[in-house]
Amino acid sequence: MESPQAVLEMKGIRKHFSENLVLKDVDFTLRAGEVHALLGANGAGKSTLMKIACGVLPYDRGQVYVRGKQVQFRSVTEARNAGLAMIHQELSLLKNRCVYENIFMGRELTKPGFPGLLDEKKMIEISRKILGEMGYELDPQRKTADLSVAWQQIVEIAKAVWKKADIIIMDEPTSSLTKQETSQLFQLIGRLKGEGCGIVYISHKIEELFQIADRITVLNQGKVCLEKEMSQVSKEELLYAMTGKHIYETRREKARTGEGILRVEGLGGKGFHNCSLSVRKGEIVSITGIVGAGRSELVSSIFGINKASEGKIFLLGEEVPLRHSPSYSIKKKLGLLPEDRKKQGLIMGMSVERNIVQAALNLLFPRGFISASAVSEQAGKYGRQALYQQEMEKLPEKLSGGNQQKVVLAKWLCTNCQILIFDEPTKGIDAAAREEIYRLMEELARQGKGILMVSSDQREVLQMSDRVYVMKQGTISRELKREEITEEKIISAEF
Repeated sequence: MESPQAVLEMKGIRKHFSENLVLKDVDFTLRAGEVHALLGANGAGKSTLMKIACGVLPYDRGQVYVRGKQVQFRSVTEARNAGLAMIHQELSLLKNRCVYENIFMGRELTKPGFPGLLDEKKMIEISRKILGEMGYELDPQRKTADLSVAWQQIVEIAKAVWKKADIIIMDEPTSSLTKQETSQLFQLIGRLKGEGCGIVYISHKIEELFQIADRITVLNQGKVCLEKEMSQVSKEELLYAMTGKHIYETRREKARTGEGILRVEGLGGKGFHNCSLSVRKGEIVSITGIVGAGRSELVSSIFGINKASEGKIFLLGEEVPLRHSPSYSIKKKLGLLPEDRKKQGLIMGMSVERNIVQAALNLLFPRGFISASAVSEQAGKYGRQALYQQEMEKLPEKLSGGNQQKVVLAKWLCTNCQILIFDEPTKGIDAAAREEIYRLMEELARQGKGILMVSSDQREVLQMSDRVYVMKQGTISRELKREEITEEKIISAEF
């Protein structure tokens, strides 16, 4: 049987960023009607290679072919007109626009006979149909700024579907999706494959790749180190190809828990209501649920970013004001590692060293006199505790996702937090760094700290949790003790 036609070929692609050679003569081929997985540690060159394919970045050497014809896209628009679409890990939506406006961005519909008048009704209708066919119920007239990161990811996918692209590059498309939502996405991918679409699928979730991919290419430090049919590789082989070393998975041991240090009773606010939960010393407690269930809204209110309207919050045995601030939470030894670490957890343009001490300046320097040597000493101490091994002078935007998360964790360790909220702790982090984060969480729990983890990654929840709270339609529908935690029970409580 003849092999499917190659819809995208990249030959000998070389790319420098200043003196740094990030792609070293890379070859990559995508066929019609296949899902080709692209795997590698953060910084291996995956996203750079695909940005070159889509005209986002120029390249120094090599050739790119689309359906057998050599091309050299000078812009995203040229690539889009040739049938390529990329769903970026860094979402490219206009937050002040509605969902339907983002879906039709650059290809707006106008009313017949009136080329200057937008047909908003038609665009809303088509947007609702596209989202419905994808398996999601989302009002096309909602402002994108009001959506969670997961819903924004869904809108990005809808944009590519509307543009009728037959080469779609998905960069971490399920990073904020639950198992059910991921399953719906996989159904959509299956449909697109059946229509002859070629899909490049970039993901750190290796288990997903065995479900969805036909072939896989692994990059290591800018070079192809493995290319095989997915059916011919093992997880261990992929991890070794990515890192050059054997990775052993963390397995959560039974916790030795102490007294309660966080308790929430009947908490309610925007996006959630009547929520009660608790965390004890030495315990890792998870909150899970489908997109829109209110998980991030709940923990943001516990931390004081969003204001709760009812209920009670107790930290270290003391009731806190319902409409407290994040600075109050920090004083009470509570820290939050947010889902969007770049925008909410770090200050871009400020060195790693300054980021680490930023939240603890009042604690470290109560008299207001900041010592540069003391800053370096404290940042180094807590950076080492969080396994951060890069230069302290680096800017966070130059780091991998795993190292960024370690810097955020070091920041909270510097404040001597006793309770840590991890919101999607391994989102956008490669498999090796993910295991490091898990081991850090384990060590913190052994030290007696309490951890509340929000996660849409069911495997992560099963692997790391002492107890699980499942959220549904803005409230906690079920609590599962360690011996009760199973995939089936979590799913049944979500719906």
